[in-house]
Amino acid sequence: MRWGELCPDCLAEREGRARKLASRISLAATVLMGLYVAIRVPAAPLARLYGAIAVLATYIIVRRIVTRVAMEYLRK
Repeated sequence: MRWGELCPDCLAEREGRARKLASRISLAATVLMGLYVAIRVPAAPLARLYGAIAVLATYIIVRRIVTRVAMEYLRK
């Protein structure tokens, strides 16, 4: 372990907190995106398919971003 790094236990605790926060925020963003898709996207099957893909991508992307940001800014 180098100078300034967290011990493995502290790092695991921080990762757990970051994942929990990321899960909540990404779920909220996904719900909002789902509502937007349900309201704004036409009823054509292909358009709905692309909308569903966009909702899934929203969840994955937001979760990764929030996890990274939370790992940087959560208290040590």
